[in-house]
Amino acid sequence: MFARMKHLSFASDLRLSPVESSLTADYRIPGREPRTETFSFGARLLHEDTDTAKSDSASLIFQQLLKGGAWNQARFVEFLHERSVVAGRETTANLLMPGIDFDRTVADDVLRTYRGYRANVRLQGAYEGIVSTATLLQLRAGAKGIRRLGRKGGRLTARLDAGATIGDSIGDLPASLRFFAGGDNSVRGYRYESLGPVDDTGQVEGGRHLLTGSLEYEHPVFRDHDDWWAGAFVDAGNAFDTDRIHLKVGYGVGVRWYSPVGRLRFDLAFPEDTSRDSWRIHFGLGADL
Repeated sequence: MFARMKHLSFASDLRLSPVESSLTADYRIPGREPRTETFSFGARLLHEDTDTAKSDSASLIFQQLLKGGAWNQARFVEFLHERSVVAGRETTANLLMPGIDFDRTVADDVLRTYRGYRANVRLQGAYEGIVSTATLLQLRAGAKGIRRLGRKGGRLTARLDAGATIGDSIGDLPASLRFFAGGDNSVRGYRYESLGPVDDTGQVEGGRHLLTGSLEYEHPVFRDHDDWWAGAFVDAGNAFDTDRIHLKVGYGVGVRWYSPVGRLRFDLAFPEDTSRDSWRIHFGLGADL
């Protein structure tokens, strides 16, 4: 839903799925230079239910969005109320988090990229003495690059995601601020958010830090057009608490089809650790970057 009146705008979004359901609403006001500056007042309700964690949260967010330079910026203050259950332990958190977000995308074609990259960095924090129930400083960063090898050749894609948290015990943090690995855009071959540090009973409780990466090669199936591609990939990474990381590796093959509504990805992935899964199917739909 989208409405506009006197340069003000309102947007809302509803998403429903067995794993994650959300309702968001944003009220946007143009700044002095509407093409490069926008202010946003937003609210979000989120319910998440995975094999690892269950959580319900409500957020109020004020943002200043800046565009036009080499990087887009979002300066924000978020108030988060979240109740979550991870590894059988319930946590209720109230966090007032100021932060800043940078992102940049460069591509020859956003929907069908043969050469380009994207990068994003997000820094946010909270202090227990100011409204919040925990003290933390968290950094999240990600990058992805694509390069085609010649006009009719294959394509290489590399991805790296990292995160680090400084602050209180992991048990004081809600599920959304803990790091997990596994799933479509992480380490394929493992269930969504099923990787990370475990408690004394062997249940995944999430980590302070994250490091995952992927390398993928795709090749067009037909010489005359580029709608169908076959690919092979290897993913690696994990969430962790200390300076030592136990990498989990997944690998597999897949098919990509550039449909009228975006790229459709079908992957058959195998985990190196077969103690819980022997193989998994992953789907994806959207732009390359």
